Amino acid sequence: MSARGALLALALATAAVHAALVWVGVVRAMREAGGLRPFDLRPLGYDHAAAEAYLAALTESGRALLLGPVAVLDTAYPVLLGALLAGLLWRLGRPWLAPLPLLYTAADLWENARVRAMIAAGPEGVTPEMVAGASAVTQGKYALLVMALALLWAVWRRR
Repeated sequence: MSARGALLALALATAAVHAALVWVGVVRAMREAGGLRPFDLRPLGYDHAAAEAYLAALTESGRALLLGPVAVLDTAYPVLLGALLAGLLWRLGRPWLAPLPLLYTAADLWENARVRAMIAAGPEGVTPEMVAGASAVTQGKYALLVMALALLWAVWRRR
């Protein structure tokens, strides 16, 4: 398989996992939390009160959804997206820039672990320190993703 074909396959896999994650992790999960947005969809972060409110609104089936299928999809997606962005930078002749999207991947996976810990703890068990740490990683994840996308756009424009 050519590099172009591999990138196309990676792009298709990333899009498919993203679509499933949006359906299960956003649409269905929001229904299970009274319409509140999941932690992953709060790029500006969240505070302890917001985390408690979300966790209190989350149903048991919502908790099972987030700790089961959503956790699987949300592990695959950042790996696929990071690899796709890194591969595109490499293909555009800037292999030394490829690690930046992988930093996004690491931050997203770290965020997922912190969010799962908060969901498992529930509204009574979540601490301000847990929330502050998870919120900071959520914000960092988005910052790294924006930087990776901006870098990819700039490299593509110069080409």
